[in-house]
Amino acid sequence: MAGREREYRRCEYCAYSTPLNGAKRPTIICANKEGTEGQWWQVRPGAVCGNFADNGHTPPALEEALAEGAKLIPLTQGKVAIVDAADYERVSKYKWYAKKGWRTYYAVRGKLIDKNSKNVLVKKTTMHRWLMKAPLNKLVDHRDHNGLNNRRGNLRLATPEENARNRRVKLTSGLEYKGVFHHKKREVFEAAIWHKGKRIYLGRFKRKTDAARAYDKKAIELYGEFACLNFPDKAGLAAARG
Repeated sequence: MAGREREYRRCEYCAYSTPLNGAKRPTIICANKEGTEGQWWQVRPGAVCGNFADNGHTPPALEEALAEGAKLIPLTQGKVAIVDAADYERVSKYKWYAKKGWRTYYAVRGKLIDKNSKNVLVKKTTMHRWLMKAPLNKLVDHRDHNGLNNRRGNLRLATPEENARNRRVKLTSGLEYKGVFHHKKREVFEAAIWHKGKRIYLGRFKRKTDAARAYDKKAIELYGEFACLNFPDKAGLAAARG
């Protein structure tokens, strides 16, 4: 496997992986690990296996980003952030470090706000909020879920509700698809979506992929550009939109 392809075919970017809620530190688990399919295993971030399935939110290829005029900002832990050329000069004036989130990293810097003989007060700010000049009542959403891709086209201001709509699947039913639940007694898959505090039932399906596509179709209708889809590729979008 080529180096760049291997870099982006990692467990944390696989459709089968999911964060373990309640863990003391960011932990990824998978029930489709090669050779142990059907069993839940903790997997190491950065690991790869033959069952990899692109979740549609892998980091952009650096070569492609640079070809489009993007610039790289060095961070700690061997990470780099991606910014537009127009932002590079003012961003590069500061020292940024990498901060680990649940499924991605963010670029952060500290700003000295007060210093005396006993205490030093430092205010931390993330690169994406700083670039967007985000007001306190708004969040900054990364369209591709890559917290280090801080190009303007990948950032958008969002309300907490809009930001939640773009979250990837959580560990709830043990399935890899968002909005899909396994009804064990009836051996069917149910699809549902939350909107404005209400749960909307979307039906029962024999195949989990059909339930996932039903979720995608409703998510596009209700959430628009903030919909986080199970099948974000072109074929999946076409099927969801009918």
